[in-house]
Amino acid sequence: MDIIAAEPQAVLPDGILDLICKEVPAGEYARLRVVWGTTPARILLLRSDHIRLRVPAEAEGNRVQVFLGDELLASTEVLLGQAVLTHIHAVDNPVVDSQGYVYTTYSGRRDETPPVSVYRVHPDGTADHYVTAVRNATALALDPQDILFVSSRFEGRIYKVLKPDQLEVYAENVGVPFGMTFNDQGVLFVGDREGRILKIHPNGEQSIFLELPASPIAYHLAFDPDGNLFVSVPNLAHDRVYMVDPFGHAIPFYTDFGRPHGLAFDREGNLYIAKGHSWDSGVYRITAQGAMEKILAGPPVVGLAFDREGNVWVNTAHVLYRLPLGIHPPSTTASNHAGS
Repeated sequence: MDIIAAEPQAVLPDGILDLICKEVPAGEYARLRVVWGTTPARILLLRSDHIRLRVPAEAEGNRVQVFLGDELLASTEVLLGQAVLTHIHAVDNPVVDSQGYVYTTYSGRRDETPPVSVYRVHPDGTADHYVTAVRNATALALDPQDILFVSSRFEGRIYKVLKPDQLEVYAENVGVPFGMTFNDQGVLFVGDREGRILKIHPNGEQSIFLELPASPIAYHLAFDPDGNLFVSVPNLAHDRVYMVDPFGHAIPFYTDFGRPHGLAFDREGNLYIAKGHSWDSGVYRITAQGAMEKILAGPPVVGLAFDREGNVWVNTAHVLYRLPLGIHPPSTTASNHAGS
């Protein structure tokens, strides 16, 4: 048999991978096995031209092999994400600053007081406790000067991080803040899960940019290179991604996506969406021409971000992964003028 292709191009442990094949001896299914590195993988679907498998939770390396008994039939390479930080609790995108530091949260339950609120991962992969004083740290954002902001859904506040563990209150009474992003004018856009997207100017002035259906789960926000604000609204019945023009007019961009969570754009203007629906979760890319492709399979994914080295940083609820996929963030000169 031959393996023609592996779909998608990258995976996380517990993700679902499809091997497109020729001449699979499916009739001998009792003797057929797939091994990732040295760990057996569970076969979910077996046909003469297709093997679907679940990546083992203990998978290591990038080599996938198909055996009939002890005979090696075929093998291929598939990129497996590297776990950089475990025991986190993320509910939104990680963020990456211009120096290559990556930030993610331990959000915790409403009644929980964890020892850390925000982790900082250094370019060498080591991590430290960057912020410890924010209850239920929720969303992160970097302003045009690379200053970190963090929201607390418990307190309904947004904090500006002046230096490690030195904070000031930037905004209060912002509802249940899920999802934050800045435009290039330094205006902060905040998703209040109860049905509002707020604008907060550098002078502290707040206003409602638009109203959307409330989400019992979260909002997630990102600007495209043309200054349109994209908002994902996972819901119990109808999951949607909205595109909002600079004047606050919203149109459904994609409906029934299946738990859309974190959003990000690359420098070519392609949109990436973290999908939390359990049976086909991962990361999907929608090109500027509207074509959709799954680029990463994994357990339910919460958020993602890109660094300048071409790495994709992916949050599941409890693990931060790095994948060298050659995807770069937008230029800092992109024009995000929504409602400025």
